[in-house]
Amino acid sequence: MRRLLIVNSPQWANDFVQIIRHAGNRRVLGFALKVCSVVGVVLNLINQGPQLLDGGSFSWWHGVLNFVVPFCVSSFSGGRNELRNRQASGY
Repeated sequence: MRRLLIVNSPQWANDFVQIIRHAGNRRVLGFALKVCSVVGVVLNLINQGPQLLDGGSFSWWHGVLNFVVPFCVSSFSGGRNELRNRQASGY
């Protein structure tokens, strides 16, 4: 069933499935975790720093999103890069 879905889907859908598959690669996930660790801290300082300095409360929802979004972007980009490298090498 899954193979049928990929074969009958448009090319962009096939590429998307392959990108998600490559994004789950251990190397890609490791790099995405490193990126989101740094970028998430910086985004939290930018977005919530002034509020915290004024004695406000920390918004956990926004704090978590500041880590999740860079992780998703980095892992998707890494998966896309892996797919392009494999397509270029004919693998």
